[in-house]
Amino acid sequence: MKNLEMTILLVEDQPAHAKLIERAFESAGSGFRLSVASSLREAQKLLTSSTPDVVIADLELPDGRGTDLIRHDRGVPAFPVVVLTSHGNEQVAVEAMKAGALDYVVKSSAVMRDLPRIAAAAIREWTHLVERRRAEMARTQSLRLLEVVLDSLSAQVAVLDDNGMILMVNSAWANESSPNPFSGKAFGVTVNYLSACANVTGEMEPAAHAIVAGVRDVITGIQSQFCVEVQCYDTPDQRWYQVEVSPFSGAGAARAVVLFEDISERKQTENEARDRAIHCERLATLSDREHEVMTMVVAGKANKVIARDLGRSEKTVEKHRANVMKKLKVRTIADLVRIAVSIER
Repeated sequence: MKNLEMTILLVEDQPAHAKLIERAFESAGSGFRLSVASSLREAQKLLTSSTPDVVIADLELPDGRGTDLIRHDRGVPAFPVVVLTSHGNEQVAVEAMKAGALDYVVKSSAVMRDLPRIAAAAIREWTHLVERRRAEMARTQSLRLLEVVLDSLSAQVAVLDDNGMILMVNSAWANESSPNPFSGKAFGVTVNYLSACANVTGEMEPAAHAIVAGVRDVITGIQSQFCVEVQCYDTPDQRWYQVEVSPFSGAGAARAVVLFEDISERKQTENEARDRAIHCERLATLSDREHEVMTMVVAGKANKVIARDLGRSEKTVEKHRANVMKKLKVRTIADLVRIAVSIER
């Protein structure tokens, strides 16, 4: 209490008992400041002006019960209440504790003389409870904030413990319509991600093994981060994902964060750029005449028309056309057209 007086509100309707308790606190020294009320109404009036460190209240009062003084703030008692009763009764004790009383003691001369110690212990216990509740509230708020942040991401995210069990996923991860074969219902909260990935078979099995190895390395500290690009052959458009596994730096059981980011558009752009570079390189091997023939073929002209326009024989045009197909490594006119279109983009 940082050397401050502990404030006690005693609610006792029997003067003899109240006097005995007052003397006990006086004998305990200057660490306490005691206020006394003889009824529920008087106690409630005192509580409107100040909040004591602890209330010690007789269970049976002339105008009510001591448990009626228990106030709740968001479902939590606002201050500790120790209930006194003249007779030990287990049922009464259970009811008092359910109502929110911190403790329950049966009156006796010895107990009333010991109330300063009981009050100090109750305040210490209450302080610990309050600190624990605050820590739990802070943790709950942090988790809610984390959930909001994760749900705002388009990437699919899961948080794992040191055994690989999934502790949390964001809404993108839980989305059943996602084409990602490593997320969704089969990879939900409480599922062991390592085991679930190890059960993947078929074309995605190599990727699953790579992900399992990467997660284990990050959890055990072998790697500070793991990253791999995965192509999902099971999806109609064979989507690509970048998988990142990072250590979770917060407190608690969480040890790793697994993130899947859809990079299909990026991979498509990269592949198109790569193919375009290859096509340009191959096109550079064509002669001027072969370029002319290719342009006319792509335009849909027949060999006879091309031969007439160029003043060459059909046999010569066929030879140039065959060279174009060979040098560009295509088999059909459709492939040739696709190359020409990709070069123009």
